[in-house]
Amino acid sequence: MKKGSTTFLKAVVCLIAILVLTFCVFLFPALIHKENRDIFPIILGIYLLGVIFEFALYQAFKLLNYIDQSKAFSDLSIKSLM
Repeated sequence: MKKGSTTFLKAVVCLIAILVLTFCVFLFPALIHKENRDIFPIILGIYLLGVIFEFALYQAFKLLNYIDQSKAFSDLSIKSLM
């Protein structure tokens, strides 16, 4: 894989991570009001999914770093996929 394509993929992964973090910090707290206590478990589930998604994006970023270092088929890259 060319260096430019992995750099582009890293930028896309970072952009997605920033967008998800922005939604979790600014959008979802606005949904929690005293009148909306019945949707609190849903908001909590969204936060949990956000954390899991951010972890998956971090693992993808690590894998792209291993590809840049020509360690695409090493034990480290396999561990980052698990």
